[in-house]
Order: sequence, then structure tokens, then C-alpha cells
Amino acid sequence: LHEQNLAQVTAESLREHGESKQSVPEARVILEQEEADEWVRRVQRISEGDWVLFEAFSEEPLRLKVAWIAVRTSKYIFVNALGKKERMLSADELVALLRGGSAILLDDAGEPAMDRAQFTMLQRLHRQLLHLASHDPLTGLINRGELERHVERMLTDAKVDGSKHALCLLDIDQFQVVNTTCGYEGGDALLKEVVSLLEQNLADTDVLARVGPDQFGLLLVNRSIDDALQVVEDQLARLEDYRFTWSEERISPTMSVGLTGISAQTGTVSEALQAAESSCDVAKQMGGDRIQIYYSQHAGVSRRRQDMRWAARIDRAVDEGGLFLRCQKIAPVDEQSHPRPHYELLLGLSDPLGKQEDLQAFIKAAEHHKRMIELDRWVIHNAFERITAHERELVGIESFAINLSGASLNDDRLFNYICEQLKTTGVPTDRICFEITETAGITNMSDAADFIETIKSIGCRFALDDFGNGMSSYGYLKNLAVDYLKIDGHFIEGVAGSENDQAVVKSICEIAHFMDKAVVAECVQDEAAYAVLKDIGVDYVQGYGVEPPQRLDALLES
Repeated sequence: LHEQNLAQVTAESLREHGESKQSVPEARVILEQEEADEWVRRVQRISEGDWVLFEAFSEEPLRLKVAWIAVRTSKYIFVNALGKKERMLSADELVALLRGGSAILLDDAGEPAMDRAQFTMLQRLHRQLLHLASHDPLTGLINRGELERHVERMLTDAKVDGSKHALCLLDIDQFQVVNTTCGYEGGDALLKEVVSLLEQNLADTDVLARVGPDQFGLLLVNRSIDDALQVVEDQLARLEDYRFTWSEERISPTMSVGLTGISAQTGTVSEALQAAESSCDVAKQMGGDRIQIYYSQHAGVSRRRQDMRWAARIDRAVDEGGLFLRCQKIAPVDEQSHPRPHYELLLGLSDPLGKQEDLQAFIKAAEHHKRMIELDRWVIHNAFERITAHERELVGIESFAINLSGASLNDDRLFNYICEQLKTTGVPTDRICFEITETAGITNMSDAADFIETIKSIGCRFALDDFGNGMSSYGYLKNLAVDYLKIDGHFIEGVAGSENDQAVVKSICEIAHFMDKAVVAECVQDEAAYAVLKDIGVDYVQGYGVEPPQRLDALLES
């Protein structure tokens, strides 16, 4: 009875308050969008079992319970205390009633909520306090306490359904040196940029947190240890290509990582965090810049990030042989407009017996051991020499594309090296096109733009590869004066049967052509894809359906 009376009194006071407002001209002004959005979000948070007090349907306030929510149609079914259906409202109708004061949300005790202005103000304050309590103000990431709550939920899931997850602790090596060299403002700037690198390519379910001054926690949901290891190795590979620039300082940060699994056998949240932390400590004690995996049997397995055998193998391949050049045709779609094809030059690797080896692990190791600059220079030098030596045989080819890694793009000495090789070999500059990828790890967009403009001023061309592969595609297109746009194969492989992919490719073509850039479609596998791409209007096609990669020697012989 008390609840009923209190609800009725509150409803009457709200009604009186609303009537008094109606006499004020300002009350006729539409509520601010922020308040409207807040009521929409509040309705979205309503759950089955919640109670609402309605005044619009009868003379007496009607107290009804949400019995069922039809998610697909956004319908709310209300029943009375006896379980009889009384009303069915759409989400929009419910929002309108709540905003107008004709419906009042009840709390867990069955008491009416406060009026709209108070509710909006307190909700906003509540959100701010919750955010401050659960997030790091510098990076915007959740804090350690919030990460622990996420880990606890994953532990519960693991024990219920047998799912497996992974927890990582990532610690920036020698971070105090950054604070000493660049000051605390520089240290804060580095932390923000490192967060941007770590967040790339994480799944929506993954959780990244700042758990210490120079430490981050990463919860990888539904990932095995091997999957998690790949994610972290990719993160560290991006970090290796990154250079932090502050005033006149250039710093190459590294990280030590502890990695542990979360399964039904994992004990508590505290034990999981301790396992990740102890593994990270071991990684730092062993010199840093590595990943340490923790196992419950305490048989810690360290995957050393600086395996000198790999480094020595890379050096031998560069200095003593084992590397060779491959190429793949970039064919014009309209041979009347573009009579000559281009070729992309690719790196090849052979073992001592001359058998071609898988290059993926080799490149990954080179990225890790900071040998990509040497590999890029090997390709530039040998490509220039071969093109010059066989200029007559290659007269029917428009240009040769050479890939540049993020490490080379961030190397201040690259331009001088290219100019030196152009002068030494005498290769015509208009025969050379350099390719950069959107994910190349460019640390200074302004410097990269200047570099491209300078290279183009001496006659070389530029292509932006893997366009559409990341979130910054159009930013790169806007800021970098490239001549060619190579659409990422993800949109091309299924283009013949996907209207969505066709729409994306068409959109990219229209933008590129508007900016006077030619478009290359990669990963063209068959005639069906070729026909669709021709209709859309791409300028060039590349892929196994056009011509598989071959040794440059084979092209010269043919």
C-alpha cells in the first residue's frame, strides 16, 4: 500500500509539474538531443521483469511489468500483477511516454524514479563517475580493476562451457629512459601512440587495459595460446617498425610480454594475473623485447624475440646469396589506353640446394630482427642493376614496382640511398614505381608525404598497396600523392559473386579516378572476376588468374 500511495503521489506531483511547465513558453521547445538520446538508451536498458508506472491508460496509475521484449521488432509486452497482458508498446512509444511524464520507471524497490531533469542530470553524473572509476584518464583504456572483472567473467565462462582464453601483460622496456629524455609530457605522448598500435586488429571481444605506469593488460577472448601468441607477435612487429619522435629525439620502444592461458583449470583471477606478471618479469630479466609463455606446470617456455640463428641466416642470405628476384604481371584492362603492362618485383628465397623456400617466416623474422632495411636495399640495388642491364629486353614493360617496408620509410637515409643507386646504375627513373602499404607503420605522415613528393620530383612513381585493409585508407589517400591505388585482395577474391564487394570496389574506383589515380585490382583469380572488374572500371589487374609470379630470370629469357 505504501508503494502504491508513494507511486500515486509521485505521479500526481509529476503531472502537476508538467501542467505548470505547459504555461511556460520555453516548455514547448523540443528537448535537447542529448536528453532524447539518453531516454532511448534508458529504454534499451529495460529488462524483462522491470516495472513501469503508466498514467496514460486509465484514470488511476497502472503498475505493469515487462513480461517479454521482442528484440527484432523492438516491442515491449506488459502484464499486470496477475500476469495478464495489458499493453504492447514499441520502443519509440515507450520513449515518448517516459519523456512526456506519462510513464515512470520504477526501481528495484518498486518506487518511482525521479523527474526527467533530475534523472538526466544524475545519469550524466553517474556515467562520468563510472567512467572515472573504471578508466585510465590518459589513454582512455579501462583500468586494472575493470580488467579483473572481465577476467573473472571469462574464468566463469571457462568453467561452465570449457572455453579457452588468454591473458597478456605487456611492459614497455626502459620506459624511465623516455621520461628522462623527453620529460613526462613526452612519456605520456608515447603511451598514447603505443596504445594506438596495440589496438590495431583486435577483435571486438578483446579487452585492452592500462594496469600500471608503463604496463598494459590484454585479455584475448576465445583464443588459444597459439592464437594469442600470433596476436602479440603481430603487435610487437608493428612496434618494431614504429619510431617515437619527440623534439629532436627518436626512440624505438620495445616491450616484454608475459602470456598465460585461461581455462577451466585456472584458479582465481589473482592467480591468472600473477602468472602473466611473473612471466613478464622473466621476459624482462632475460633482456626484454620478448614473449614469455607461462604454463601451470611452471615449465616456462620463452620464445626469445632475438633468436641469433635467424638473424645470422638473414645476414648470410643478404651477403652471401640465397635471395633472388621474382615478378608478377600487372596487366592493363584497356590495352588501347595503357598498351604496356607493369610488373611488381617480389623477393624470393632459396636454400643451399636451390630449392625455393617459404618467404613468410623469413620476412617475419627480418621484421622482428630489424633487417627489413637491408632487404629493401638488396631489392632496390639488384632491381636497378637488372633493369639497366636488360633495358632492351624489357622495353615492352611500362615500369617495375618495388615494395618499401615501414622500416625503410621511417629511415632518414632512404632517399639518399635511392638517389645513389639511380646514379650508379643509370636506370631510367620513369621505369621505377615504389609501393607502400597502408599498414606499413608510417610514424610521421608529413615526412612520408614529403618523401613521396621528392621521389616523384625525380621521375619515379608511387603506388598505395592493400588499399581498404585498415581504418586509415582514405587518410593515406588524401595525404599521400600516389599515382596508383591497389585495392586489397579481400575485396577482389569474391567480387564476382558479392554485390557488397562490387559496391566497395566501384566506390574506390570513382574516388581514385576523381583524384586522377589509376586503380589496380589485386588477387584476380579467374575470368569471372576479371569481367566484373572490367565493367566496374579498374585500370589494371594482377593475380594468379592473370599470371602467377615467376623468377625475373624467366621473364628475361622469354
